[in-house]
Amino acid sequence: GCVAFEMMRQLEASNALLDQRKLIIIDSGIQGAIPSFLGDDTIAYPLFSKDLGQNIVAIEGRSNTALTRSVGSKIDSLQEFLLGNNVEISTDVLGVWFNTYKNNMQLLREYKPGWQRIDADVVYIKANGNALATSDMGWGEQFLNFNVIERDSDHQQVVYDSVLVELMTACLQGGDYEF
Repeated sequence: GCVAFEMMRQLEASNALLDQRKLIIIDSGIQGAIPSFLGDDTIAYPLFSKDLGQNIVAIEGRSNTALTRSVGSKIDSLQEFLLGNNVEISTDVLGVWFNTYKNNMQLLREYKPGWQRIDADVVYIKANGNALATSDMGWGEQFLNFNVIERDSDHQQVVYDSVLVELMTACLQGGDYEF
């Protein structure tokens, strides 16, 4: 969402945008919508693992002592899970990915979009199953035409939602979409 927004903002500033300005933001946020506690390993790691397909119950083994395990041992467990699913990746690479994941959260918290609101048709697809979601995840003030579509999905599954496919198809074909 942040990269797409910034690309649209820069294209609009250079007058390079087409007449039909449409943007779909999929369950992402900026600034205050990203809680600072996501930088904590005990919070960030389960979310990172879930993004890679691991079940939360499997991550922590339903044990409170698992929360205190080192990130290194958690990365080892994640590698075992991925290898069991025919994904070969080293623990070093997973460690780099995890640090990148945390850095990305920090950058999204610090990102300051331009002050001028963008005149574009924007649809924000909000996953109701995302426990961290706010009403617009910080995006609403950035656009003149901002619409939220709430879906009964979590953050990982919302990209498979049929409404998203319909919206993208309509945008690519130059048509309108309805809410």
